[in-house]
Amino acid sequence: MNNKFIKTQNVKRFISLMDNLQKAPPNVPKIALVHGEFGLGKSQAIMWWVTNNDAIYVRCNHKMSGRWLLSEIVEELDEIPYYQSSQLFNQIEEKMK
Repeated sequence: MNNKFIKTQNVKRFISLMDNLQKAPPNVPKIALVHGEFGLGKSQAIMWWVTNNDAIYVRCNHKMSGRWLLSEIVEELDEIPYYQSSQLFNQIEEKMK
């Protein structure tokens, strides 16, 4: 069986979103939130895009606190998270530079 990623209409919209984010000026903050009903292919589209681009993927859930989210991002950047949220934010900012 040959696994092939099919670019559905939802995937094309997601690609368009990511292209627009990448084209935005460097001084404009960039983040995307993808949400929707189960089974629309959100996770598959994101994982496909992440593996084909220099990107960080952090999956969130409704129980995540702001600190938890920042810690997950720091870990994805191969750093050991600090305790305070402000320190976590600074870690992310320094690593992303």
